[in-house]
Amino acid sequence: MSNLTDIKQKILQLEGGAFQELCDAYLSKIGYDNILALGMKPGTKKTTIGIPDTYFLNSQNKYIFVMYTTQQSDIYKKLYQDICDCLNPEKTGVETANIAEIICCFTSSNLSAGEHYRLMEVCRSKGVLLHLIGIDELAKEIYNRFHGLARDFLGLSIGTDQIFEYRQEFCVSP
Repeated sequence: MSNLTDIKQKILQLEGGAFQELCDAYLSKIGYDNILALGMKPGTKKTTIGIPDTYFLNSQNKYIFVMYTTQQSDIYKKLYQDICDCLNPEKTGVETANIAEIICCFTSSNLSAGEHYRLMEVCRSKGVLLHLIGIDELAKEIYNRFHGLARDFLGLSIGTDQIFEYRQEFCVSP
C-alpha cells in the first residue's frame, strides 16, 4: 500500500476532535496565524458546539472562519449548511462584510465538480473567498510537505527526515 493511501486511511480513522486538531496544525503550517479553536474543548480532543469551529483574523483584520467535518454521506448538503451558518451573522456575531474567507476541511472525496462550483458561488456572491480542503488535498500536502504531521497526528513515519530538499533562490537586482 502506498504512503498516500496509508495517510488517507489514518485520517478517516480520526474522530472529529482529532481531525480538527490535525487540520488546525496543517493550517498553521501553511501560514495561518493566531488560530482560535472555538469548536474544541481545551486540553481534550472533544468538540464543542459553535460556529465556526475555528477562526482567526487576516492581516486586514477580517475574519477567516473554518469548519470541519468527518461526515461521509451527503457531503454537499453538510458543507452547504456549514457555509450558510458561517455567513449568518445571527450565528457568528460577525457581519458578512467582515469575513474574508471560509475554509472547509472534510474527509469525504464525494464532492462533484458541479457541487464544488455551487458552493464557491454561494461565497462569491457574498464577496467571501471559499477554500475547500478535502481528504485528497490534505493527504497529498502531508505526504509531500509535512511529514511531521503524519508522525505526530497519524502515527506514520514518512522517510527519516534526514535529507531535506535544497531550493536555491535567485535574486535579480534592478
